Amino acid sequence: MKSSTFVYLLTGCVLLTGCAQATMDLMSRSEGKVYHGLIQKTGDGQGTVTMNIAGVDYTGSYSRTSSEQYTSFVGSYARNNKGGAASAFGSGTTFGSNISLMAILSSPQGDGMRCAMQGDRSSGTGGGICVDTKNNTFDAIYHWSGGIF
Repeated sequence: MKSSTFVYLLTGCVLLTGCAQATMDLMSRSEGKVYHGLIQKTGDGQGTVTMNIAGVDYTGSYSRTSSEQYTSFVGSYARNNKGGAASAFGSGTTFGSNISLMAILSSPQGDGMRCAMQGDRSSGTGGGICVDTKNNTFDAIYHWSGGIF
């Protein structure tokens, strides 16, 4: 994918749908070249990834594999002096900031790539590592322009 195509895709996504997406930059550990990709959220903790590495288009999906999540429960029971009684029950969920993601990508040429990333839910930023089927390693960073994982 040419960088101009990437910019048009990103702009169209924002203008037409208001979608949550992230830009992703990858740097080869062997060459020092920087490549670009797009992460598109399609559901809670899941989405698609597209990128172009040295002229090879990769597409696939990502999934949030873990996150901090806290659930609390509360219950109460009361009686009054006239024989009446009441009870209540409630629960709440709080999401923390630390998340882990896994992406699995493939190309029409039969190449594959796996990415493992860590991130911060509140800032929408993170990074990790991607390795292709030829054992090339890439450092990866991403930044969400809208929404959270």
